[in-house]
Amino acid sequence: MVADAGLLHSAGWVGLAVGMLFMLSVGLAGGILLSRHHGPRQPPRRPEPLPPPPREEVEDPFVHGSRTERREAVRRQGNAVAVLVSDADGNADPHHGLVVDRSLSGLRLVIGQPVEVDAVLSVRPAQEAVLTPWVQVHVKSCRRADVGWEVGCQFIRVPPSSLLWSFG
Repeated sequence: MVADAGLLHSAGWVGLAVGMLFMLSVGLAGGILLSRHHGPRQPPRRPEPLPPPPREEVEDPFVHGSRTERREAVRRQGNAVAVLVSDADGNADPHHGLVVDRSLSGLRLVIGQPVEVDAVLSVRPAQEAVLTPWVQVHVKSCRRADVGWEVGCQFIRVPPSSLLWSFG
């Protein structure tokens, strides 16, 4: 009976070994078949980037200037500043006026009487008249306004920034 127990015991190991060999052969055969079917493994493809959207050509008026704008510099409005306006040399009796907007290249004045386009005038702030030099401007436009005349002027020579600040 002891001999029968050893035989049963060795038969169990043989069955286990046969089962493991079978599983190994099935795994290898399946791997070979699958690799032949799909070919060598490749890394996943990255999608192609989308082309950029079409750009609309928009001109920035602060960079390129407006098509209808004739000014060299952007003008800005602010508080009206009282000025004195005289002839080209600053010798004639000055008239009072107001600066209603300004830029780095000129002023827009409101004065009591019309002036000729292309005339040269001298302008200086009324508050600091004694201490401030005259600034020469070239009259580019003159038109009737609700109160007085609007005169568009361009600096003949751009004054220093300390003098520009006094015009507002």
